[in-house]
Amino acid sequence: ATCFACGWAVKRCNDIAGMAAFGCSRPIHAGADAPGEFEEPEQVAAWLADGSCCVVDAREAAERSLSGGTVLPGCVCVGMGDIMFQSNQLEAKVAPIRKAGNRIVCYTDHGVDESRCGSLCQHLQESRGFPRNRLFRLRGGLNAWKAAGLTVCHEGDEAWNAAADRCWRVAKPTTSNQQPATNSQQRAASTHHPPSRKMITGHSLFENTMQTDCRHS
Repeated sequence: ATCFACGWAVKRCNDIAGMAAFGCSRPIHAGADAPGEFEEPEQVAAWLADGSCCVVDAREAAERSLSGGTVLPGCVCVGMGDIMFQSNQLEAKVAPIRKAGNRIVCYTDHGVDESRCGSLCQHLQESRGFPRNRLFRLRGGLNAWKAAGLTVCHEGDEAWNAAADRCWRVAKPTTSNQQPATNSQQRAASTHHPPSRKMITGHSLFENTMQTDCRHS
């Protein structure tokens, strides 16, 4: 049998070593007490419309490719592989949605109880400082969203950009006591190299979460 997420034999991707080698996180499943209440697609669509939530695509790149690259408008893509293998882009992805202060709705293709979204919500709460009451999961996932006739898009297109601007990608306003940066300050900022980010292990998050069945998302 093969894993439809990464295309490799299930026995090769269904463990930590395989996940590291092949970039597949589908064996990760949420515990029963994981944060993230389920919300219906229509409710999440209403939140997106009024800019009161940020959606997080918890699938890996290979899974997104299998669905033709379609995503929810304005989504931030944070796969479990980013967390487990300490992607240097993780904090850059998480920081804007933390700053926005909105609800966070995580989704995969199917949006079931065993979904990785619960594990992602757990990481956001325990390691990234997100309040539990701001964390949600999309019931039925992307498949239910499409079945309801709601808008899907591709990352970076017009619909995606409009939602990102509305929900989390908002420029910090200049206050009356804060002057716009001068050209020289802007040039200096552009050459500044940020300090190295603290690496995470995340091992405790994934204890007892591995399953041997790749059929659930």
